[in-house]
Amino acid sequence: MSKRRTHSTIDTLPADLRSTITAMVTDNAWPADWPHESTGHPTYDDIVTYCQLHGQTISRSAVGRWAANLRTMTRYRQYGELAKRVMADMDGDASVAQKAAAEMLTSVLIEYLANRDSFDPRDMKHMGDAISACNRIAIQADKHHAAAVAAKAQKADKAIKGIAKRKNLDPETLAYIRQQVYGIVDQKPES
Repeated sequence: MSKRRTHSTIDTLPADLRSTITAMVTDNAWPADWPHESTGHPTYDDIVTYCQLHGQTISRSAVGRWAANLRTMTRYRQYGELAKRVMADMDGDASVAQKAAAEMLTSVLIEYLANRDSFDPRDMKHMGDAISACNRIAIQADKHHAAAVAAKAQKADKAIKGIAKRKNLDPETLAYIRQQVYGIVDQKPES
């Protein structure tokens, strides 16, 4: 099995040229020294032409692969920022935040795999392991959340029963409050 090349020919370009073509891909910005008419968004062919004008030879497919990876990395950063905002809005419920982060990461990994032309078996194993880990985190988060809700319901039930004793509430009223207001249903064995 041949080893895959890990670096793009674009990685070998001078930093200023790489920065300009990065702006062409991510910001749809035309370079200031573009000699042709600049309408619409720069295409991969425009990037190849621009590099040739600066004495660098790259292929259109190299630009396409590099641009796809660049967009993927940009999405990762956006997802990271979104995750930070989601976490900031959480009211201390770490399990919900963990599940949201795991689901987000799983969708990013699946999207990344869907956009790949070829796969290295080791990469596939690592991606599979990562997706599996995300699923385990989501399941554990669900279990933690369910346990927290049950504990909260149990605490509310105890408080309701204490108030019912002090206020001399009849059993029917107590059952109504527990069921309708708090969603607590007595689990009575069926006969």
